[in-house]
Amino acid sequence: MKKLFAILLCAMMLFSLTAIAEAPAPTATPVPDPVFTDAKILTKVLDEGQAVYGVRLEFAGEWDSGALLPADFGVNGYSIVQVYMNNSGKPGHAELRGKYVFIIFDEPQGIGAGLTNTLQYFSGSNTLRDLTLNVQFTSRQMMFDAKGYIHVEIDDFIAGSVTNADGYKTDYQLYIPEGWEGKSLPLFIWLHGGGERGTNNFTQLSANRSALNYTTPAAQKRNPAFVLAPQGHSGWDGPAIDNINTIVLELIEKYNIDAARIYVSGCSMGGGGSKSLMFAYPEMIAASVVIANANLSEDEARLAAYKDIPIIVITGAADGGGTANERMVQNYELVTSLGYKAVAFLSENGRNGYLRGEEAAMDLQPVIDAMAKEEAMWAFVTYLPGTVIPSAHWSWMAATENAALQDWMFSKVKAVPYSGK
Repeated sequence: MKKLFAILLCAMMLFSLTAIAEAPAPTATPVPDPVFTDAKILTKVLDEGQAVYGVRLEFAGEWDSGALLPADFGVNGYSIVQVYMNNSGKPGHAELRGKYVFIIFDEPQGIGAGLTNTLQYFSGSNTLRDLTLNVQFTSRQMMFDAKGYIHVEIDDFIAGSVTNADGYKTDYQLYIPEGWEGKSLPLFIWLHGGGERGTNNFTQLSANRSALNYTTPAAQKRNPAFVLAPQGHSGWDGPAIDNINTIVLELIEKYNIDAARIYVSGCSMGGGGSKSLMFAYPEMIAASVVIANANLSEDEARLAAYKDIPIIVITGAADGGGTANERMVQNYELVTSLGYKAVAFLSENGRNGYLRGEEAAMDLQPVIDAMAKEEAMWAFVTYLPGTVIPSAHWSWMAATENAALQDWMFSKVKAVPYSGK
């Protein structure tokens, strides 16, 4: 009887195991893709102006970093070179998972190539183009429209304005450096050229990289500073200059600005504006770089106002219809004949015609060394044709993306901090 029971038990167990082995495996429930919620156009500012360089897609859930590739997307014929995601929504860094998917395009290559893609300024208008990009998510058979912009770098600024007693308004953008609390940091003022005039409080940052070259991580690491970029309506006239003074005093009070380290630079019309600000408020400015404005001044009263301000004047020799170099030489001869100490430098080093960054700094360092050796307050720097292209007027490209020039300027300190009194 016991033997029979054992045989039956073994048979039952064998049947159970066979049934389990033959049972179909449970089917995994497919995980649905995250739901799409929004798409924005990414822009960045090139030397020649602001251009589109990608799209940011937002989803309700996270994507895995290995799930998406450039081949999964198509956007208006752009060449896609990278796809990454993160959860911060800020471009520039990738994470293993994220609800924001960044589609990055191949950038314009070559000198002046960005001109064909700029969103404004060189399009003949200072009104930002109303652009829509069609995003094809080909691997999922989906399509989205990307509208609205994420302005990389520009969005790091905050907007403000002041209005004087007569109703004259000046808008501005302000960059606030990280970790400014508890410190007393300098203020750099950038005055734009004539092409950026307007009331949109935007083109002074988007038309070229001049102000932004002072807010890059590398520039802020070397010389952490607040960066102020006002916008002139018609020019840097008296009311605009006085409003800048009002803005500066407000910022000194609000952010504990180092009032002995306030600097101004500008290009073209903004070079003239820099001189006007120094003439009206010489006690404010610790140093200045005047760009693409041909000379310092032929007016002895203005030169007397500038006498305690270290200034470097930079221009392209072929600027101003080819008269800039002659005007620089004449101005140098004038100021030295009046007893002011100055040095003159003619840059013949084209560096393949594209003087930027480290090469621009190397080119300018002899000027800074000569100023120190000669104890000169002023320097006149002229770039020969071919050194600054595509236009001789665009000498601000070599002057603003220039660590040597930035370091020289930020090293200057006023003996008496500015109080506005």
